[in-house]
Amino acid sequence: MSVLSPAAVTPSSRRRRGPAALAAALTTVLAAVCIAVGAAPAGAAPAARDTPETGKHRVDDARMTWAINDESGSGAFFGGCNFLVAGTVRDPGSSRVWSKADGFYQATSGAVRLEKPLADGSVVTPTWETKCQNPSGGTVTTGNNTHTDIRLAFGAGTGWVDPDTGEASVSWQGSFTVVYYGGLSFWSASNPVLKVDAKGTGTLTATGSGFGADMDDPEKWTVLVPRSVTLATMKGITVGDTGFTATPDYRGVAVNVPANGAFVPQSPQSAPNKAYWGSFPQDFVNFQMDTGQAAYWYTSGGQRDPAKPALPIGVGYTLGEIIEVTEPTTPATSTSTVTVDRPTTRTVVTTATDTVRVTASPTGGPASPVVEKPFTVKDATLRWGVNNEANNRAFAPGTVNLFSAGKIPSQGAAQKITPTQWKATAGAVTIEKLGTDGSYRTATWAGLSTTADGTELGSPSAGTFSGHQVVVRDGTGTIDPIANTATVSWKGDFTVALYSGLTFFYVSDPVLTVRSNGTARLTATLGGYGADMADLTRWEKLPDAKGVVLADLKDVRVGSDGGFTVTPAYAGVKYQAKGSATTQKRDTPYFGSFPASFVDYQQRTGQASYWYSSGGASDKYKAALPLSVVYTGPLGSVPSSTPTAPEGSTAGGAVPTTSPPAVRNTVNPPPPRPTGAGGANPPVVRSAPAATRPAAPTTKSAAAVPPTVQAAGPAAALPMAAYAMVNAAQGLTALAPTTLPVPPVGPEIVLATSFTSADRVLWISGSVALLFAALLGLYAAGFRLNRRS
Repeated sequence: MSVLSPAAVTPSSRRRRGPAALAAALTTVLAAVCIAVGAAPAGAAPAARDTPETGKHRVDDARMTWAINDESGSGAFFGGCNFLVAGTVRDPGSSRVWSKADGFYQATSGAVRLEKPLADGSVVTPTWETKCQNPSGGTVTTGNNTHTDIRLAFGAGTGWVDPDTGEASVSWQGSFTVVYYGGLSFWSASNPVLKVDAKGTGTLTATGSGFGADMDDPEKWTVLVPRSVTLATMKGITVGDTGFTATPDYRGVAVNVPANGAFVPQSPQSAPNKAYWGSFPQDFVNFQMDTGQAAYWYTSGGQRDPAKPALPIGVGYTLGEIIEVTEPTTPATSTSTVTVDRPTTRTVVTTATDTVRVTASPTGGPASPVVEKPFTVKDATLRWGVNNEANNRAFAPGTVNLFSAGKIPSQGAAQKITPTQWKATAGAVTIEKLGTDGSYRTATWAGLSTTADGTELGSPSAGTFSGHQVVVRDGTGTIDPIANTATVSWKGDFTVALYSGLTFFYVSDPVLTVRSNGTARLTATLGGYGADMADLTRWEKLPDAKGVVLADLKDVRVGSDGGFTVTPAYAGVKYQAKGSATTQKRDTPYFGSFPASFVDYQQRTGQASYWYSSGGASDKYKAALPLSVVYTGPLGSVPSSTPTAPEGSTAGGAVPTTSPPAVRNTVNPPPPRPTGAGGANPPVVRSAPAATRPAAPTTKSAAAVPPTVQAAGPAAALPMAAYAMVNAAQGLTALAPTTLPVPPVGPEIVLATSFTSADRVLWISGSVALLFAALLGLYAAGFRLNRRS
């Protein structure tokens, strides 16, 4: 901020002379210094906006927290407790109590996470074991009247806020699930939207989904059609510059319950229950009539009535620039898509209160209903960087590991790939390279041996990678979001080459198969040539092997609106080496393996130990990277990701490729790779917005790269003796493995930051320097003014 702005210098201020003027200026400067070093009292009100601008401010970091009510974190009469889950949950097949082995419970899902306050004031992420514990660590029961206080935390909300009129419109992407009786009954809410009008009246809506159960009929288990639900209404909201807190309406709210004997009626209000008598919104209760939980959301005369009132909702944000917001003249129809996946097809029950989902016409025409059902795809895109080792410098001088589109022709034993043999595109296959801005471009020959910023790759153990992905387009197949099954196949070939082609294999016509339990496999036909480091004359063509498993996946959720990103299994996967192959190293942080059938084939190519932990210096780079599949479904179109590289393009001239779109999935998006790991994360697919782009690789100084490696590109000549010298590369143990940093769990929206002591010293020092400079300036100005007098 400006200490003395032009507007502050009035004619009267210009007439001040001598000590009076100096004193006034010193007061202004000292006040500014106090603000700069954070001298305001700890309990002071938030500072006013620095700008006098009025209007609707853009927000893109909104955070919302809500524990719903005490009953949703209390002990249950059966099944342990009631609890919250981040994300949606697939159909367990019946009304039953969950176990940890089911894998249904998760505390984070995209931009949604659970927060558990503890008695000492700290906040932690709950686990399956702690989900039924109160802040002091005791187990919640129906008798001890305690609750877990676990709350939902949505991050990365977007929209606008107008503190001057008190209006706001903010939406979040992501889902949560409310589980009662340990899993006997549960429902989900997705993509909440908060609107506040100028009168301070707020409404929180979302898309509700779930399953219908009945306490009197344990066999009942029906799938509900997703529909818009009002989670909360609020009054008296004061929209501030940094956020607000509001308690949803419940106390004193009456609800209409059908008097047909099927539902417990709302109890009459009386003196004993007046403090907690009320209800959640009417359409929310209507929705719960279908889930079987209706009486848990209004005063029904039961023992748990005092725990039912809604708890406060907290919203925080940072005001952005003023934006123009055009309100529709007619009610807009929107859609929030929820995939309800289950192992078998079941009856979908609709009621008079159901709202069929609609999708707005892209041409502005009337919206049309969309029913979740199996559909075919013709434009599926597969993206995969395989692993960091496939993007690494190789141990033989002047060689790198690389991808090539198509099948590289054989040139015989101990021969490297030439620029004329290598291809960036071949049919539906493209090799793409990560750029410093996080986008992908069609790869170039020169970029095979450089990081994203064009710096030459360091040594094989330096942790610098070329950041390439194999992209296969035009996949076709069938996707069933109801059963959570899919089969998609691609036509095309690509080559994975180690040591610049001294050994390589082909991957042809990959096929993705997704099973109803969320597991999936990517298979393909492998081919190539057999080589041997110990016998440089060996070079034999291998027969093709069909149905080889490239990747095993789990927690895959297929839907109608885009695709998914999942990291293939590697960590902890055992491989039994055959014959004289290197024994798998299992007492290491990098213990793991690619699928057995894949590694078995690599025994024939001579690459086997490069695909599982073998005790070598490169073990830390062998783990599989996240794999993405995107497609156009009935509820959404995927923008074209096909690059249009100009003819004869070179490094720096390739056209950026559009990253796959943000699509919904219940699994967590892959975290950013630690700084220095280089390499390319595929575009992050989110359940909630705010995908994290991969960090730019840490570059190595020229001095850190051995001259022989620096000077030799992928096409440099390789002496036969040099190749023979690297035959023990995978057995190196001199370099102690380093511990990889643990990435943060889920997105974290920081609403306030505290100064450290070092920060405060820096601020105070800078402020003193500014004060001294200001005093000199004022003294000189005063001296000149006195002389003119």
